[in-house]
Amino acid sequence: MKRKWIKRTAIVLISLILMATIVFTGPWIISNLRGKGNFPKLQGEYSVGYQRIYIKDTGVKELLSEETNERELMVSVYYPSDEIKMKSMEYLSEVELKNYLPLPFAQFITRPFQPNLIKDAKPKEGQYPLLIFSPGLTGNTVLYTSLLEQIASKGFIVIGVDHPYTAAVVEFPNGRIARTVNTDKLWDLGTEGDSYRKHLSEIWVSDHSIVLDALDKDGELGIFGPLVDMKQIGVFGHSFGGQASIETLATDERFSSAMNIDGSIFNDMNHSKPTAIVLSDYLKVYENKYKENAEIEPFSEWFKKYNMLPEKLMESEHQPDVYTYKDIYHMGFITDMLVFKEFLPFIINDKMLGYHKADEMVYSLTELVVTWFNNVGYNTENRDKVDNVIDKYDFIYRGTKSNAIQ
Repeated sequence: MKRKWIKRTAIVLISLILMATIVFTGPWIISNLRGKGNFPKLQGEYSVGYQRIYIKDTGVKELLSEETNERELMVSVYYPSDEIKMKSMEYLSEVELKNYLPLPFAQFITRPFQPNLIKDAKPKEGQYPLLIFSPGLTGNTVLYTSLLEQIASKGFIVIGVDHPYTAAVVEFPNGRIARTVNTDKLWDLGTEGDSYRKHLSEIWVSDHSIVLDALDKDGELGIFGPLVDMKQIGVFGHSFGGQASIETLATDERFSSAMNIDGSIFNDMNHSKPTAIVLSDYLKVYENKYKENAEIEPFSEWFKKYNMLPEKLMESEHQPDVYTYKDIYHMGFITDMLVFKEFLPFIINDKMLGYHKADEMVYSLTELVVTWFNNVGYNTENRDKVDNVIDKYDFIYRGTKSNAIQ
């Protein structure tokens, strides 16, 4: 009897040790064997510094919460540097981990995901174009790190905005956490939802202006002010952040151009500034792949109602530049998800994102964003170089599914 107890105890202990070994070392082993986990290598000439900055004393009333009277923001700044990365940087904070991956030992599972960023690196002297970025509704800038760091490596300062009370989670320096509010209105397809989202769009547009104001020498972003070429200020975003970027052009004259990456368009484009729209061929994806997928279908109804490219916009006096990605779903523009897909295919798969690898999506979208802003967005009107990018990648075409220029 005693021997059986000892044997069972030994089996249990060995099992626990094996489980602990898998949990603690599995991610590194798999990452090394498969060559996955690390973000795509930087393609630009610069290293990329990173700072997380708290913007307060904005003078703008907080309209979404009674926790504070004044609007406050947390922003992520990606910028050119010439320092060499010597150590790894935490990718997701503890709060973000609990929100996006509420699993035991999540910090060990995500350890292989390493951005190419150097925390608090010294900025390289010079002047650079500025791009302000906004994610989709309930999203956080951190999930686009693989894209934003690439753009910064090409000689841009990129400031990603986490919009409190519409982002999934925003943690302030004092430990206060702002989570998404009014989710019933957020996704409502009726008139109440329409009204609420237009209200949110106005708030996000105001947030973009707050960020620019903070570049003043006395502002929280004052250290970056002298590094910004104030004649080259653009704004772009994904999904709701993309449509808010277009709205920003009509309200703040300091912005010269905008790019909307697969975002709904609520209003007419009542300005003549350079504008680009990047689309997924999501309707084709729905028609061919996911007609009967119950989890995807509600989003299909959303996209049918809020057509990404209303015909009236194409008939406007100032037409935007339109580019479409083949075989990608709306969520596929959240580039870090594609990195996760290659590492964790049993959790994240093609049905969620589309059929592109992380490298090809990150590199192609970086080239499109950088080339368009440098050669069209900043009023140089040189579309030949943008055409060269389109010709380089056979999964991008000019125009929409219905009027594509092949």
